[in-house]
Amino acid sequence: MMQNARFLLLLQVLSMSCHLLQHQVHAFILPQQANINNLQTRNVQQSPSILFQSAEKDFVDAFDAVDDLMEQSGREKLQQYFDFPIDSWQASSGGEILAGNNVIVCAPTGAGKTVVGEMALHHAFHSDPNGAAIYTTPLKALSNQKYAELRKIFGPRNVGLSTGDMSINRGARIMVMTTEVYRNMAWRAMDDADEEEDHDDLMDDDLSQRGRNELSNVKVVVLDEFHYMGQKGRGGVWEECVITSPSHTQIVGLSATLPNADQLGMWMEKVTERKTTLVEATGGRPVPLRFLFASRDGVEPLFRNEDAGPGSPLGLLGLRGDGIPEKKSKKNSKNAEAEFDKDEIPKGLDLNPKLKSMLNKRTEAVNRMVAKKALRMKDEKLRRDEYGGDGGRKRRDSALSPREQKRERERLLKTEMRKSVPSLHFLLRKLDQKSLLPAIFFLFSRAGCDEAAENVCFQMRKGAEIVKRANYEGGPRQGRQRSVRKSEAVLKDKSGRSFRSNSNYVTEDTMSNILEGPNFRVDTEISNPLEESNLLGYAERGLLTYPQVKDVAARVESFNRQNEEIKFSDETIDRLLHGVGSHHAGQLPAHKAFAEALFRVQLMKVVFATETLAAGINMPARTTVICSLAKRGEGGSMNALDTANTLQMAGRAGRRGMDTDGTCVLVTTPFEGPEEAIDILVSEIKPVESQFSPGYALAVNLIARGEGKLDVAQKLVQKSFAQWNRQQVENQVETAKQLHGEDFDSMIETAAHEQFLDSLKLSLDKGRHMRMYEVLEDKALLKKASKSFAGLYQILNLEESTLSYLQKELDVMSNIDSVMDEDGLSDLLSEDNMNVEEEMTRQRQRIQNAREDVSNHIMNALAVEANTVLRSSLSVVEDMKAALSVSRKNNPDVKQDDNVTPFELTAYAKSSVTMSRKRRKQKNAAKDSGIDESSLIGVLNAVEDKDDSLEDLMALINVLQSYGCITPSEDSKLNPDHMNAQSYRI
Repeated sequence: MMQNARFLLLLQVLSMSCHLLQHQVHAFILPQQANINNLQTRNVQQSPSILFQSAEKDFVDAFDAVDDLMEQSGREKLQQYFDFPIDSWQASSGGEILAGNNVIVCAPTGAGKTVVGEMALHHAFHSDPNGAAIYTTPLKALSNQKYAELRKIFGPRNVGLSTGDMSINRGARIMVMTTEVYRNMAWRAMDDADEEEDHDDLMDDDLSQRGRNELSNVKVVVLDEFHYMGQKGRGGVWEECVITSPSHTQIVGLSATLPNADQLGMWMEKVTERKTTLVEATGGRPVPLRFLFASRDGVEPLFRNEDAGPGSPLGLLGLRGDGIPEKKSKKNSKNAEAEFDKDEIPKGLDLNPKLKSMLNKRTEAVNRMVAKKALRMKDEKLRRDEYGGDGGRKRRDSALSPREQKRERERLLKTEMRKSVPSLHFLLRKLDQKSLLPAIFFLFSRAGCDEAAENVCFQMRKGAEIVKRANYEGGPRQGRQRSVRKSEAVLKDKSGRSFRSNSNYVTEDTMSNILEGPNFRVDTEISNPLEESNLLGYAERGLLTYPQVKDVAARVESFNRQNEEIKFSDETIDRLLHGVGSHHAGQLPAHKAFAEALFRVQLMKVVFATETLAAGINMPARTTVICSLAKRGEGGSMNALDTANTLQMAGRAGRRGMDTDGTCVLVTTPFEGPEEAIDILVSEIKPVESQFSPGYALAVNLIARGEGKLDVAQKLVQKSFAQWNRQQVENQVETAKQLHGEDFDSMIETAAHEQFLDSLKLSLDKGRHMRMYEVLEDKALLKKASKSFAGLYQILNLEESTLSYLQKELDVMSNIDSVMDEDGLSDLLSEDNMNVEEEMTRQRQRIQNAREDVSNHIMNALAVEANTVLRSSLSVVEDMKAALSVSRKNNPDVKQDDNVTPFELTAYAKSSVTMSRKRRKQKNAAKDSGIDESSLIGVLNAVEDKDDSLEDLMALINVLQSYGCITPSEDSKLNPDHMNAQSYRI
């Protein structure tokens, strides 16, 4: 049944694709249509599998032919605008643009995805004398740079710029702007073509008409860095751009990292009602990446296989289908011909043995220091015992307890990690020695970028001053050489006394100079750096040659002469002449543009920048250096870098046509080392999630476009990516439930148990929680531990029941004793009462022992650690919460925010070790429903969440109403509870 459905779907897609391309591939369609007719009239006695395979083959052949035609069309009509041969995927993208389709392009950084954007601009500009196009970027600096580039291509008169800072040649046929500016234009131009416009005073007609005029001739809009759609805070702007773009406008999205690009394409096609094609660059990066790790001990390859890593020549060695799979020897595999496991971490992605050896040496050194301190404290105790130092009082054992040893070990380890952090000047020297300049150093602080640039220049001046003083006071220091003559080792002071240079004798004058002379210091005052006499010094101690220093000085002089009000300070000029600069959003746009220009022509060898520089700004570098593996997130907490952002920064390395490969250097920190760096790089990139959230401006716009009513607001909110994705998930889950019936709920609950335990295992530090990790890793140990805990808890219940029974027996005997006491017979039972009380005392001790056994059990420790992790900001917390929510769904006695108990973990462990059959069903459910197996639990949990976008919008409208920004109409007052009856006046 399922195969027949897939077969019909393939036929429908094939027929639709042929229809859309009929005007270009008419000659191709006829034979394919014949094939389709043949497929429909085949003998019904054929098996569904054969029928499906044949249809699938025709489907693939058809689309291969369509792709070839698209590539041919794009190359024939668009190659003329470029002086280099365009790649096949670029030509295919151009063909899709020429066919009038929306296009989403996914290509590695540096592969040339902006070429596709320029193709779209050329098509709009040259195909229609009045045709216009818009190129949007997420950053003002990137917009400024793109504006300068497009002026050279289309001419100054045809290109304009519009950002929050400036507006140049507004109304030009090619406009470059930030995404927010285009969003506002689209809102002004948006109208409902299906309804007649009622021009009343509810909306600004002049403003709306101006918006429609602005976009009336716009044939295409290019959304660069389309992955910003998933950025918190700003991502909703990209969604609004897609939703509100005019129907006659094509959308071209450019991005380097879009894991769920296919979903975004389907959503865009649904919203814009225009065919949307996903084009992915073939092959890897044009300039492959190599990853190094830097510490105070030097710079070494990060991975065991130096050619492995994201974007490297071998990629991720087959992990998740990326790169060339690693070959397995027969010794390491029971079946050498077994299918490659795409989710197994290849050995080539392990930590470089040299770095691992350094870590082991550091750990051994810390252990020796802890042992040495413990021994010293033990010796001190023995000496006090021997001499009676405490006056006969009882003394505490001064040797380190296990807990104290653990604390001391952690303290010393942090100290050693701080010592291992290299200085920026050290890194710069190492990169210069390895010919890895120019380089971009990524920092996550604007002030830190300026301070780093100043510090590096200070170290250069300091080194030059030391060399100068050494030469002045007697020449460079000579190493110990056997060939040095004896007479050269004899020095004379001012009094004529002779002494050997390596003797311990110090003259009176030398001692006076040491005690009374001025301290050695570097002159930090910078004056007149542009003077001709100073330029040679910059060439000697800096990173530029003398001609390059003179070139920079001439450029700076020209800039200062033409821009007196924003001229560079002497401190900034000093850095530029050293070949060092900084780049961040706190600088003036002109200063940033000046630094970008110097870097592009290789007159700046090092730039310290924030991560915004990674967002497409054209500053090609040989090397990128990521100076921190964590950054401050929401709430002020420090979180590990996101994989997508890290790869975005790393991808700036490698200049196409200049370098054979690019280099990314990750630097150790006091808190993160090479193992954390590998975890970040090999982790799966998170899919883009909807960030659409109503705001005050959106609420006012929606009311205006709806002419006071909220029906437009409802439609727009329902068009968001989140709503579309939710609808898709609901359909997929419903399909899975129909396929698996009653077994679905129990199967998913069991899978949730396993996911919770697996996520907990991933959160554990093997060094600190080795026993817990071993139990969660080994199913046999987990089964044994869960049974052991259940047995201990059962024993505890039995002991408590026994105590309760004894208490009841004692109460009964006490009642009898009171009756017999009236008769004078109480002595007969007193001995029995005493025996029961003694037994109860022993029973209470047994209960105490049983409680201690339960409290000290590994399952209780796991529960404590699980609750600690759930309150943390680790990456696995979301998966754990989703699994916990699904697991507790059918348990009314447990609230969603209650702490995890060891009894819950025991139940999870029991189902986890006996779920082989259910596991197979879960995989089938995920496969048949179209949901990725790894995300099935999270998807099911998301379906249960209530969508509150409309409620949030109504809350904002109520706030606007309370401040008098909008007023409700009479109809709204009569029906306050019905959203469709609500209308407002602005």
